[in-house]
Amino acid sequence: MANVTSRRRRWAAERGQGLVELTLALVFLAGFLLALVDVGRVVQADAALGGVTHSAVRLAATAPTAAAADTVARATAVAIARATHLDPGRLTLAVDTAQFRRGGTVSVVARYDLRLPPLVGLPLGRLTLQDQEVAPVDRYRPFPAGGGA
Repeated sequence: MANVTSRRRRWAAERGQGLVELTLALVFLAGFLLALVDVGRVVQADAALGGVTHSAVRLAATAPTAAAADTVARATAVAIARATHLDPGRLTLAVDTAQFRRGGTVSVVARYDLRLPPLVGLPLGRLTLQDQEVAPVDRYRPFPAGGGA
């Protein structure tokens, strides 16, 4: 009878130990999953910023004048940022039209202030993402009088 009682106690203790190990494993797994969600948010924002920059520079390269290229790039960047769920208020754009002429280039540098709210009390803070694109201005395109020729 004493042998059966000691087996029950040992089994109950082992069952409690297994429960503690499972709890610890689930806590680490939950932390890993939350970190994975944050990495996914950063990757999504970086891809969206790449789309903003690419679209802005491509449309700027087709503009009739350097001033229009700057305006088109900024308007496009805001529209694409909204479409990809980026806050246009946290988007900074630098458009370089100094080489805007036949066979020249247009350059756009975009910076985005990504804010990561704290998950489970961990302050993750802010991250600044940056992307740069350069597009050629077509060598054989016509420019209006007084344009970028």
